[in-house]
Amino acid sequence: MGAMIFNDNTAAAAISNVIWDLGTTAVSSNISSQETCEGEKARTAMFIKATMPTIEQELAVGEGEYITAMLDLRGCEANTHGEIVKAIREDYAAESANNPEALYNVLERNVTSDFAKSCATNA
Repeated sequence: MGAMIFNDNTAAAAISNVIWDLGTTAVSSNISSQETCEGEKARTAMFIKATMPTIEQELAVGEGEYITAMLDLRGCEANTHGEIVKAIREDYAAESANNPEALYNVLERNVTSDFAKSCATNA
């Protein structure tokens, strides 16, 4: 799955596979479901699930390389990352279920509404 998320960075792809599940699904998912994980939304969702603890820590701080990677995957312009992170922090704090799906939904709500002009919303 790492190669589907980070198709231009083999090191990040390998790290992602190890973080995700020690790479056990990487071979079978690449063979059986290549098209199901295409696009920025799918890659972003997989990335959030694979790196959730670190993303939560970085959200608490307000910045970090995993948050940057998440917003880059979603196609958000770098000059708006700070504003997007602030909005995500506020909305995510209000969520009662702290899990990858809740974070993804908060991200998508922000990306497709307040930051639609700054992010790839058609992905």
